[in-house]
Amino acid sequence: MDQNDQQLQQSVNPLPVQPQVSQTAQKTSLFPKILLSFFTVIVVLGLIGGAYYLGAKNNAVTHKIQSVPSVTPVPTVITTTTPVASPSPILQTLVAGGIYTFAKYQIGYPAGWLSSRTNTAAGDIVTLTKVGYQLKISQGAFDGGACSYPDKPLDPASGIMQSFVSSVEIRDQNNTLYRRGKLEQSGLPGQDKYEVCAFSTKNNVFQEFTPFGRIDYITPVNADASILSEMDTIITSLKAQ
Repeated sequence: MDQNDQQLQQSVNPLPVQPQVSQTAQKTSLFPKILLSFFTVIVVLGLIGGAYYLGAKNNAVTHKIQSVPSVTPVPTVITTTTPVASPSPILQTLVAGGIYTFAKYQIGYPAGWLSSRTNTAAGDIVTLTKVGYQLKISQGAFDGGACSYPDKPLDPASGIMQSFVSSVEIRDQNNTLYRRGKLEQSGLPGQDKYEVCAFSTKNNVFQEFTPFGRIDYITPVNADASILSEMDTIITSLKAQ
């Protein structure tokens, strides 16, 4: 190939030309890198700031806890009340009764009470006394009737009866049920009278005659509740012999 042919061929197949990147394209390609670097710096600064804030807050809480003043414990105040005295224990016993159809019995009484007994063919009477208070159990040939209460009323036409406005229930050693009621008229000047009636399972009523006789309390007006309670305790000691 001569020189003319080589020149002709070069003119037909020109040499490849490298593409030129404009300055605008170069700037555009750098922008994401700059933006990424900016966000990286922001994140790093945020982490540093957050760590500083948490450290400062923990120091403040620790300082606050350490600076809480100590509290002097206040002693607990316990309020007590004086207990109500229970009835005196039974210390002495007495055996009596057994007259007519009434049972022979044993009765107990506490210290401070005195006992006396009158036993004749006409009857048997035991009297316990304590400073103006009397508890009397009488066996003999005398009349007696039923006892009426608001919760167990009786027909007045049913016969002899005694009515009570209120009562206190008592049980003895034989599990006999009694009710102590105050008479509206005692018939004794300056004194009150209580009757103790026993429940009859046979007749389904309370009766003035108990298995051990007629039981009466004689007390001053407005009797001391604690002494009445002692008298009730004496009744609980009753036991057939």
